[in-house]
Amino acid sequence: MKVLKIRGTADKVGMCQSAIYAAVAAGSFPPPVKLGQRAAGWIESELDQWLEQRRIERDARVAAKLAEKAAADADEVKARKRGRPSTRHLREREAA
Repeated sequence: MKVLKIRGTADKVGMCQSAIYAAVAAGSFPPPVKLGQRAAGWIESELDQWLEQRRIERDARVAAKLAEKAAADADEVKARKRGRPSTRHLREREAA
């Protein structure tokens, strides 16, 4: 088991030190373990799990956006086949 101090943790996850401490306080980042009276560190495998969860969440967001675009494209194709004007620009304006 490898333990990373704050600098190593910041390098691994790509966040600054103050953002890490703020995320720990908010409960959205793994808490450090006490290593001594004035020392703390993060368990690398917990950071790996946290990063993997971020990746899974990102992939789910991307997949949802792709599905939404595919549905909008299908609606546009159906409208064109029926000879109706596309309403895609209206949906995009509402979403913005």
